[in-house]
Amino acid sequence: MPAATWGLKTVESEVGGNGAPSLRIVASSKAATREERGVFDAALDDIGVDHSIWEVFDRFMGLSARGTAPQAVRAYAGEELAGLAFVIRCRAYGRAVFDTPAFRIPIDLVGLPSFIWIRAGLCAEAAANPGFVARGHDQGAVQAAMLRHLKSTSCGVVVIDRPENAWLHAGGQVYPYVADGILDLEGFGRVEDFVASHGSVDRKLKEYARKGGCVEVRHGRVPEAMLSRFQACMESTVNRSIVYSPFQGLFPGIVAETCRIDRPEMVHFVTRLKGQVMGYHTFVRAGQGLRMVHGAFDRTLPTTHHAYESLIVRVAEYAIEHGLTRAHFGPVMNETKRRMMNVSHPCALYFHTQYALVRLLFPPIFRRTKMQSAALLAFSANSHTSSRRGFGARLPRGAR
Repeated sequence: MPAATWGLKTVESEVGGNGAPSLRIVASSKAATREERGVFDAALDDIGVDHSIWEVFDRFMGLSARGTAPQAVRAYAGEELAGLAFVIRCRAYGRAVFDTPAFRIPIDLVGLPSFIWIRAGLCAEAAANPGFVARGHDQGAVQAAMLRHLKSTSCGVVVIDRPENAWLHAGGQVYPYVADGILDLEGFGRVEDFVASHGSVDRKLKEYARKGGCVEVRHGRVPEAMLSRFQACMESTVNRSIVYSPFQGLFPGIVAETCRIDRPEMVHFVTRLKGQVMGYHTFVRAGQGLRMVHGAFDRTLPTTHHAYESLIVRVAEYAIEHGLTRAHFGPVMNETKRRMMNVSHPCALYFHTQYALVRLLFPPIFRRTKMQSAALLAFSANSHTSSRRGFGARLPRGAR
């Protein structure tokens, strides 16, 4: 039962049946070893990234906050490691769903265990990953076994995923969610070509420069004084955001630990106005692209004089200069980001539970939470899930 297993650092189960091969699933707080990473070399090649992502996940696995901790989920076929995924287990998520203390405090006090698996994107918030499967193993079977394990050891599982992976969520509920934003830079020979494709952006860049703004690019470890400004920007963004993440308590650690990675693949874009840091985005360079890990701006300022547009253009310029074809910016939750991205991947929020009562009560409660607010869902890709199936629809069971 979830309550009985929640306090354990390692939870193990055998998952199989319905014609699927039997796999041993182990969830623990143990980070991936060098030998385990090597098992997934071919899997990284298949998705166009390289080993630089592992350091991000290592730092993520070393974090914890009240009621929240990362977990690595391993799938074994016999004694052979077949799959690896990174998820977040949560108990204190009241503020993520309700602003009113009368509602959120009881949720935190009860502390029903849940899991969050961000399968859309890679490395966003240091947590996003599709679940890596070693070559020679059935990718769908391994990922489905991991999900069944999470479902069987919790009150519920929230998965952020792409609609084309709906087969994995058969029997679960589906809700609209924000899209994933990407700069596709293939075909742009110069940053000027990119700017010209975005209408009035050139005017905004000139205003930012005229006000004394610039965008600095740094690699590797961030100086502590600059890191403190990053933390302040993140805090101000969180306090004014349209959504509060269920694992928001991990964010100070995510920012600090990933910004202390001393590797050239870590690329930081820092906006300054008259010398003062007013915002930043941190990326990891992996394969032929940039993957945003986190970013924030000082939202206490009355205006940033188009610092965000300037940062995005500088990212595009850096990518073009280094022969990179894509820059992944993660979830789109503001209008500037939506306008600047030239590729938008729809995403959906899927919910799984083994309990019939939870399955019954979740939709009417969830639709009243901040994670389904009109302000947030304005950035979903054409409200694709709600228009197609209706709110909280249960996906039919069936073959892939």
